Amino acid sequence: MSSFSQETSDAVIEEKRTKIEAKIQAWQKQTNAPAISVAFQHDDFYYENAWGLADIENQVKAKPVSSYQIASTTKPMTAMAILKLWEMGKIDLDAEVQTYYTSFPKKEYPITIRQILSHTAGISHYRSDSKEEKHIKEPYSTKMAIDIFKDWELMFEPNTDWKYSSYGYNLLGAVIEEVSGKSYEDFLKEHIWVPANMENTMMDDPIAIVPNRVRGYFKNGGNIENGEYLDISSRFGAGGVRSTVQDVVKMGIALKNGKILKPETVELMLEPLGEQGWNEYALGISVRPFLGQHIIMHSGGMPQTSFLFIAAPEDNLSLSIGSNLGRQDVESLGISLVQILSGVNTKTVTAKKQEDKLMLEAINEVYNFGQGYYQKKGKSNVENDKNLASDFKYFNRYINPKYIRNNSKEAEEKIKAGHQIQPEKSLIWDSVGGYMASQLNQNYSQEGALAFFKAYIGLYKKDKSISYRFTKDVESAVEKYYQDWQVTKELDPSLTRFDKNTDWEQVPIQLDKELGKYSVYPDFYGDLIDYTYSNLLFNKKYDEISQITNLADTYFSGRFFTEFLKGFEALSQKDLIKANTCFAKANEIENHLENPNWIGSLILNLAQVDPVMAFSLGEVMATYNPKSYEFQIGMSNLASKMGIKEKSIFYAQKALEIKPNDEMALKFIGNR
Repeated sequence: MSSFSQETSDAVIEEKRTKIEAKIQAWQKQTNAPAISVAFQHDDFYYENAWGLADIENQVKAKPVSSYQIASTTKPMTAMAILKLWEMGKIDLDAEVQTYYTSFPKKEYPITIRQILSHTAGISHYRSDSKEEKHIKEPYSTKMAIDIFKDWELMFEPNTDWKYSSYGYNLLGAVIEEVSGKSYEDFLKEHIWVPANMENTMMDDPIAIVPNRVRGYFKNGGNIENGEYLDISSRFGAGGVRSTVQDVVKMGIALKNGKILKPETVELMLEPLGEQGWNEYALGISVRPFLGQHIIMHSGGMPQTSFLFIAAPEDNLSLSIGSNLGRQDVESLGISLVQILSGVNTKTVTAKKQEDKLMLEAINEVYNFGQGYYQKKGKSNVENDKNLASDFKYFNRYINPKYIRNNSKEAEEKIKAGHQIQPEKSLIWDSVGGYMASQLNQNYSQEGALAFFKAYIGLYKKDKSISYRFTKDVESAVEKYYQDWQVTKELDPSLTRFDKNTDWEQVPIQLDKELGKYSVYPDFYGDLIDYTYSNLLFNKKYDEISQITNLADTYFSGRFFTEFLKGFEALSQKDLIKANTCFAKANEIENHLENPNWIGSLILNLAQVDPVMAFSLGEVMATYNPKSYEFQIGMSNLASKMGIKEKSIFYAQKALEIKPNDEMALKFIGNR
């Protein structure tokens, strides 16, 4: 049964178009992206449009045919080319890579083509300590591109871990050339681009005249600046292609219709880690459960571009997004557009009590992984799974209110262990949810996880032949959550539509009146945080943030941004002890504070309106990023602009410890 609604009446299409365009324009406003182009095909509904400027200086408008660097969205094309050679009998996926590219040195362990495709070969990605790798400005041959990394040691023994590696895909590009006797570009053109009618797809060439080429930009603090000139031929098999959103949508359709690869080869491509289980990354593509659906996707990001391909092959959906602002989150936008096209109710359910939150988390995990697993594996494979009895036993033992109430920390770990690929393969949630889906044989993407569980419980109470059941406590919890959700999901949207006119004294009173007696309610956390970032954090409205944190602490305790905002509030009040406590708790929940790109971007944006507060935040965050050159040099630069010479020298010295003889650090110290 198709997951997505097949309604294509003019009214339905117009309603979806309105929602889609509102979502895209909100994303563009939030990111300040100069241009964005979008195209998709969903059954007989085709759409393409573009907003903003492909070239700011010359005021050239973006188009659906605008030509973007697609960065790592090149990788699925490389994988398709390798699989085409496999179809032709010219490559064994489990042969060592040196079988086909003899110039690559042997390593401590053998490396296979399949392992490189799935990022389990142990080949390094770009090295953060090698700045030159990311700033190459001259053309590179295939040999030169491989020479960059060919002598590096492996990061781990193949098949024991997963680490994303663009260099691995350059190596696959070299294999394609050696085996086919053609250039990487010519082979892709013959076997992928021409069959899919991708007329505007090519290898990127910074010198060539390319019709509709967009100019790339990056965000420096709060400013949009021209992107750095780069020649990306050194990334040819990993991120060297230029295309349009129109062409990439065609690629998704052609892949679905068998014009690029045979159906059985496509199935192999979407089989994560061969026979080892379900993982987000298969052979050149991410394979994800989403609202009980099976979707494939790959994004690409470089300093001058953000790109996305996303598709739901079972539902005839192919979608692509391109933007000329570097390294923006296009995945969340793409998923939002898929939600709108699918007609899925996007409201998600949450709870106040830890016991209820963990129960809901497990229910959602089983639903999401199970639906996708069933869709991928098929009814007979799921029903004949020899681990079903032990998997249901695992759920019943650890996912029940009594156990969670007395062992919340252990329960969290058990929920995580229900679906994990590394270091051990554990597909308990896939198995349990897959069996439930096989018995129901109906898609629940419109109703969600609670309806899915309620329906399964109702089914086995009527059908005594279904032996895999849940405990009475689980049944009672599901029934209560479901009944409460039927009421709270109808919450007046205006109560959580926050803007400058929101009465923050009345909001908690009204929400408590509407939600107070129910165990579960809609998750409006994203709206709360979006409002905080858009209207408060970068506008020095720190007093109002305290009202936000109180509300977040009431309804969304234990989340990263709740603790982060509490820390930020304490820092604004110069309570360093409380600030450090809250930041530490936030980082325990999700270690974003150890991501120098994320926290550095936040500090740069804050510095545009409040450099003193930005520097104070940076001083605290420095403890989380002691080995990041970018963070240390950024702090030195900020201190220099503020006239705090001793601090500028201090952080420049820290940068020199990481990167000796760095020109910029020496400049801040005054040695050059």
